[in-house]
Amino acid sequence: MKSIFTIKLQGDLDAVTIESYSEAIDKLASTITTPSIAVLDFTEVRYMNSTAIGNVAHWFSLFQEQESEMHLIGLTDNVYDTLDLVGLLEIIPHHESMEDFKIKVSA
Repeated sequence: MKSIFTIKLQGDLDAVTIESYSEAIDKLASTITTPSIAVLDFTEVRYMNSTAIGNVAHWFSLFQEQESEMHLIGLTDNVYDTLDLVGLLEIIPHHESMEDFKIKVSA
């Protein structure tokens, strides 16, 4: 069974606020030694700009390089629309909630 790491994001994600998340997620991705799943929880994110979108795409690539997965949960309508518009939701698995994620991953 793969290890699951949950990262809760909060507030508006822009060039300033994304930095602390970026450092932590980059470190997590670089230290994974076995295939794992990173779950990014967006339930408390109302807005994200292009810098944050770029970071999400970067993180997805980092986890893939480590033969791991990245899933998104709890996308608010605004964040969902933004990620859908740029096409990231076509490649990054996303779920309505942690419960939905658990059901789909265990199936």
